[in-house]
Amino acid sequence: MFLVKKTTKTYMHPIKPFVGFFGQFISAFARSLIFPLPLKLASTWFPGDQVSLAASLGVIGYQSGWAFGYLIPPLVIAGPIKTFENISGFNGTFPEDWKNSEKWNSTEQATEEVKNQIMILFVSFTAVCIIIFLIMIFLVTDGPKQS
Repeated sequence: MFLVKKTTKTYMHPIKPFVGFFGQFISAFARSLIFPLPLKLASTWFPGDQVSLAASLGVIGYQSGWAFGYLIPPLVIAGPIKTFENISGFNGTFPEDWKNSEKWNSTEQATEEVKNQIMILFVSFTAVCIIIFLIMIFLVTDGPKQS
């Protein structure tokens, strides 16, 4: 979509780095707004003797979510291993120059394999987010129970 094909080389469209930068900016901005939420919820919903426990669990959960966000993608996107497993000298991984179409005749197949891995990752994250969203809508109340 953002790639322009010229002769035998593929060049990146000049707007693509700015799209990536904009996405990173939005993510960083949202993170700065979301980070204080566990503390605010803990102080609003829990009695004074449970605020610190609730706040610490909220912050740990938040940071664990970010950690899993960095841990899971490399496990799902392994690279084009299946494409190159039948070449001589296969050592369990793919060659570093796997996109070199002059050296390898299976770069399109390898690119498709990586695209499929990325699609699996995105669909999985989307499904998890939708499930969590539905749980939040149906199970979380507007405020703490009044006793």
